Amino acid sequence: MEEHKLKVLDPEEGVSRRSFLELLGAGLVAGGIAACEPPRGEILPYSRQPREVTPGKPQVYATSIVERGYASGLLATSWSGRPTKLDGNPEHPATLGGGSSIHHQAAVFGLYDPTRARTIRRGKQSGSWTSFFTELQESLAPDSRPHFLLEPTSSPLSIEQIRRIRKRLPSATFHFYDPVDHSAELAAARRAFGKLAIQRLHLDRAQVIAAFDADFLMDRPFHIRYAYEYATHRRVRSTSDGMSRLYVAEGEVTVTGAIADHRIRTRPSRIPDLLLDLLGAIARGRARLAPERVAGHGDLLAGVKDRASSPWIDVLADDLLAHQGAGLVAIGPRQPEEAHVLVHALNAILGNLGQTVTFTDPVLFEAGTESHGLAPLAESLQRGEVDALMILGVDPVYTAPADLELESLLPKAKLRIYSGLHENTTSRACEWFIPAVHFLEQWGDARAYDGTLSLIQPLIRPLYGGHSASEILAAAAGDPAPDDRSMLRYRYVKVAEDTWERALRHGFFSGALPPLGVRLNPDAARAAVGALVQRSPVLGLELSLRPDPKLGAGEHGSNDWLIELPDPITRLAWGNAAAMSLATASKLGLRETQVIELAAAGRSIRIPVLPVMGMADDLVSVNLGWGNGAHPREEEHGLFSAKVAPVGVNAFPLRTNQAPWIVGGATAQKAARKAFPYAAAERVEESLAITQTNLDMQDRPILLTNTLEGFRAVPDFVSPTTTPSPISTANPGPTPGSSGACRSTSRPASDATPAWWPARRRTTRPRSAGSTHSRAGRCTGSASIAIGSARATTTCACFRSR
Repeated sequence: MEEHKLKVLDPEEGVSRRSFLELLGAGLVAGGIAACEPPRGEILPYSRQPREVTPGKPQVYATSIVERGYASGLLATSWSGRPTKLDGNPEHPATLGGGSSIHHQAAVFGLYDPTRARTIRRGKQSGSWTSFFTELQESLAPDSRPHFLLEPTSSPLSIEQIRRIRKRLPSATFHFYDPVDHSAELAAARRAFGKLAIQRLHLDRAQVIAAFDADFLMDRPFHIRYAYEYATHRRVRSTSDGMSRLYVAEGEVTVTGAIADHRIRTRPSRIPDLLLDLLGAIARGRARLAPERVAGHGDLLAGVKDRASSPWIDVLADDLLAHQGAGLVAIGPRQPEEAHVLVHALNAILGNLGQTVTFTDPVLFEAGTESHGLAPLAESLQRGEVDALMILGVDPVYTAPADLELESLLPKAKLRIYSGLHENTTSRACEWFIPAVHFLEQWGDARAYDGTLSLIQPLIRPLYGGHSASEILAAAAGDPAPDDRSMLRYRYVKVAEDTWERALRHGFFSGALPPLGVRLNPDAARAAVGALVQRSPVLGLELSLRPDPKLGAGEHGSNDWLIELPDPITRLAWGNAAAMSLATASKLGLRETQVIELAAAGRSIRIPVLPVMGMADDLVSVNLGWGNGAHPREEEHGLFSAKVAPVGVNAFPLRTNQAPWIVGGATAQKAARKAFPYAAAERVEESLAITQTNLDMQDRPILLTNTLEGFRAVPDFVSPTTTPSPISTANPGPTPGSSGACRSTSRPASDATPAWWPARRRTTRPRSAGSTHSRAGRCTGSASIAIGSARATTTCACFRSR
């Protein structure tokens, strides 16, 4: 893992501090002048702001950001024509309540990023749009075999351009690729219900939520909406209010798992076994099920009723049976198709379908078809059937599964064209490069996860020129001078002007896709259960690959704000690491910061170790999205030379087309320096930038927790008290339920901590003074459990004794 290098001037130039500040000021002035140019065409301010521009006061505009093909509503604050802040649109269904993600906040940096591509390139020489269009038309002859590789899209405007190209060139082939693939969910819906459908969770209706390897608060398309619904349903305003209960089974520690009421740590490959155990526990309680739900599933339940299950599963099954129609079982996209079918069966048997779980038609264009994925493109390249290849937005050379060997296949295309915000590994393998525009510089449209049609309107003229994906597709369709604003308005020409302006002011057209009526196929459920029962267990060390919470699958790898942001769990910044439990690290003889040779599927990487409390044993987790070789470049930007080195370790070489997420049979060994002359470049220790190493509150009342029952008994337990702090560790601690002060004890972090907490619902509120117990001094037996990379943690001795 190489060190990230900030943009610096060459020290040999001998630039003084005064000269440097003069150059810096000149660059800021030049950038400021360019940033204040108005966008192309008229844009309308958000309806709650005045129409007139008042000097010194910002204006707010509604727009949308597209992530993995789905739109989220944003409100962009602009000062004198310069966008400076992005927040969630509280009226948009994807950002209901006004929430936003770290990627939304950091998108402003992407707009002003000085390393963005600025010029059209043909080989190593600069080019022009005219020469590009001319060569493109020559290559798109009627008998040619062009291929297009795009990100998954829900944009009606882009879909219209695709249909224009197919009409003009019947032999054209389109491929859609997203490294974070959700194909198992669509395939499972087709098997279980006989139709393609996407799942929509209703957390505001659920009393009991069970998440199996599903971080729905962080990495799902609707995660901001889900977080809003979950928080709303958990908020306690009076003693008569209830709370939902959250169960989480996972291998890594996720944001969803960190706030769970009950959490069990297990390897990702064991999730299907836990689901079978849950089905068996429900089968033993089938007398509590409604007869109409059991009909048709008798054989399914009878076949698993004798499966032994853990106490954690028994408690969950009892809770779900007690809340039929108000429960919810969710599963993550990394799990196999059969596991998704089993989850559909569980929700159907428990009466959750149509209540807390609904389904709609897929929003993405051609979702669930062979056009989604890289394998067909790789086969066409291997056979030499690609005359021209146009790649828009994605970086397949970096993110493609290693066994496809796409980098070596790309030169077989006769003409290669790439468009993106930055030069990267894929653009270097292409002859033409067309700079793309930022979403704050373009017109467009897209659908939200629920189908809501959202609009994208610019706030500023493109700073570095560039063209949108819809414009480049229009050029392929034969338009020599495409304009995204004109194309967008023509696409909605039948919409009345007042309706159009209202949609621009609010950022979207009202209306979502209606829910589909689905009915579970019992034969599909039985077949899925049979396949899961016969699965071979994963032996040895298990490798788990997952998108990074900050950089995703690498699409945010050039955003320095996100690179510097600490991980929400490990607090690690400026890189990734091989996370493992403390017991696993001890078993392998490894320690923190030690570099290991991590091998899987015949390939290996060198990466530092980071022990993390709360992870499953015999599991190594590595975040994708780091170590992109696209950024070790040197580009001239006016007065400065931007020098950027890759940060972190690229884990995509360990990913294959057959095992993109979970790989068995991995090995981890201490890395050794190679023989001279490479020894100086090999590292066996790697410093990790962890921003928080101490999770001990030292008995300070920073955050208090209590059970729901304790809150109902003493609603003002967060009121200031006179309890002395800190409490001496020499004082003996009471037993749970007794009065008096409780003893806090610092202890080494250990995986001996119970994997699931007591069956209690907890409410959390901040306070400025007091202790972690009730005002009467009675110990409730609960305490804040901090999960992270710290070497020690503090918990209540009473809680541990339970």
